[in-house]
Amino acid sequence: MSVSGTIVACVAIVTWGVVRLKHGPSMSRRHLMARDLMDRNHVEQPLVSQREREMEAELERMRERIRVLERITVDERQSRSVAAEIEALRDK
Repeated sequence: MSVSGTIVACVAIVTWGVVRLKHGPSMSRRHLMARDLMDRNHVEQPLVSQREREMEAELERMRERIRVLERITVDERQSRSVAAEIEALRDK
């Protein structure tokens, strides 16, 4: 092998080593493009876990129960005040 061939081989080996250090052992252009696309999709569409969906459903059920309890409390208070007014009118 001539001196120029040795120099070319050394430059190629060093370049190959730098690329492997920078991009990892098996990062082809296609692989890098696919990874970049997956990263963008991951950022744009956050994943919602099953546990989070269950908690949201439970929260909605609790809110509905509170609405019902508030309605019962208000209706009962109004019933008592109406009953008190009727009794007050009877006493007159």
